[in-house]
Amino acid sequence: MANKPNTPATTDATPQAPTPEAQTANGAAGGFDWSALDEPIVMPTKATPTPVVANVLETVPEQIRQRAEASLVHNTAAKAKKAESTAKRPRILYRWDFQPVKDDKMAAAFDRLLAKYAKYRPNIEGIPHAHKDSPQGQVTARTGAPGFFVRTDDGEFAPCKADTPNAIYGLRYSVRPFEQHKDTARLPGTE
Repeated sequence: MANKPNTPATTDATPQAPTPEAQTANGAAGGFDWSALDEPIVMPTKATPTPVVANVLETVPEQIRQRAEASLVHNTAAKAKKAESTAKRPRILYRWDFQPVKDDKMAAAFDRLLAKYAKYRPNIEGIPHAHKDSPQGQVTARTGAPGFFVRTDDGEFAPCKADTPNAIYGLRYSVRPFEQHKDTARLPGTE
């Protein structure tokens, strides 16, 4: 590979006038004199976000709040029972309830209202339908996909086809104490 020959740099002793493109880039672009621009002002950092206020005791129907609190009572007891276990990784056997609904639209509304109630549940004493052992404040609501279910011989509901005799359209739900997700992922079976 051959080396490139060095060519001497030529210097022009006479300065050239700036081109119109250079003038707009350095001074008056778009009709503004940017050289007279005021100094920037430091904005204060907002320490906390503005809290969202949702009065779910008024906006969520009482029937949905009642179902949420009833589910929460059972699942709070299940979580407390897990704390007494001596197993290395005790499992919480949360209770799931089944809510019959008319159609997909009603199922979506039930899911949305249940999640809203769980997220914005107030942190006060005397929540209507709340048990004395239930936690205060935000809780976690889980729902399954709506579909057709049939009651089995042992009293449980199992998914089925729409044409199955005694099929009921609805969705499963479970309201439990607040579940804080960890930032780090963990492999199953590890601590």
